[in-house]
Amino acid sequence: MTAAAEEQTKRSVARFYDALQDRYLSELDRNDRAGRAARAILSGTVQLVARLYAESHKSFVNLPVALDGGCGNGRWSAAYVNVGFTVLGLDLSCGMLRSAIRRLTAQSSMDRFHAVRADLSHLPLRPGSVDLVHLYGVVEHLPAADLRFTIRESSRVLRPEGLAVIDVPQRGSMSHLLIAAASKFRLSQVPLFRFYSEHETQRLIREARSKRLRLLHKQATGYWYALFPFGRVLSRLPARLLERLSRLVFRKPLGLLLVLSKLSDSGDRR
Repeated sequence: MTAAAEEQTKRSVARFYDALQDRYLSELDRNDRAGRAARAILSGTVQLVARLYAESHKSFVNLPVALDGGCGNGRWSAAYVNVGFTVLGLDLSCGMLRSAIRRLTAQSSMDRFHAVRADLSHLPLRPGSVDLVHLYGVVEHLPAADLRFTIRESSRVLRPEGLAVIDVPQRGSMSHLLIAAASKFRLSQVPLFRFYSEHETQRLIREARSKRLRLLHKQATGYWYALFPFGRVLSRLPARLLERLSRLVFRKPLGLLLVLSKLSDSGDRR
């Protein structure tokens, strides 16, 4: 993909999400079984990350800073604020940033949330300025070159022993089938939605390692938001049921959650 094509793709993704704003995955805010199950996955993921962070840092002496890359309408940012982080919410979509500000304002958390419109491959931050980089629902929208730059930038802005959290949608999973079907039948036209094979996932991990980000934790993740083209039907099903169904029929998780740790200057570079 040429540089001009990559820029056009970024603009298309931003316009797509600009048009959604508060409507993006609004079914997850409902107080029904599906909404509660999906929020439980989000909350459980954030609590896992907070625990892994706490294990490598004796205490939260100062408020740790999280960069929520591709923050969308602020669901993850709000959850990180709730477990003790100050959050920089970064997105290319102005509409999504406005939606995130509304969400954090309603939660009375704007004193610990800062919205920034910027490109993940060129972060406007100093080296070693954040404790956590969160990339959930991001890598599927990145061209290969931008993915490399994003990993490089994530490592650059992380402090030693800081964490990078990346979720990776899996090729051949149920979410892959549903997104492909939605695009074919024009139920949804998501710009550049990439799914990763096992080989590509391992290559991503090796690329991260070359930038001094070692794999600390890996687990299957309920990739519930990737199912949104069929949200009116599928959002009525428990998220964990969708995950079990994906494993039974497709023998793959909906996605993989990778937690990586930034090596210190004296860290193992092997």
